[in-house]
Amino acid sequence: MIVRIESRLAEMQVGKMDFYDECGFSPSNFILWKTGKTAPRQRTIDKMARFLGTSSRYLMYGDGEKNTAPENGGGSDEEWELIDLIGQLTDAEKTILIAQIKGILNNR
Repeated sequence: MIVRIESRLAEMQVGKMDFYDECGFSPSNFILWKTGKTAPRQRTIDKMARFLGTSSRYLMYGDGEKNTAPENGGGSDEEWELIDLIGQLTDAEKTILIAQIKGILNNR
C-alpha cells in the first residue's frame, strides 16, 4: 500500500506533509504503517484514497481502479463514498448494483 501511495503522490506532485495534513494523520503514523508496525484504519484508507483520486481497494490490494477521480476533480462526499464502495465490490455485485440503479432511474 505504501508504494502505491508514494507513487500516486509523485504522479500528482504533492508533498507528503500536504497529504498528511489533508488526510488527518501525522508523519509518525505513516512511518509506523511503512514499517509494518501498525496499519491505518479503513476510514483513514478511504480518506487517503479520496485525496489521491483512487479507490481504497487499489491502495490496499493494487487492483480495482487506479484513477477514480471525477473528470472535473470535484465531487461531493457522497459521490466519493460511492466510488470507494463500488471499488470494493466484485464484478457480479457491480452488475447487480447497476441493474438496481437503472431500475430506480427508470421509475422516476
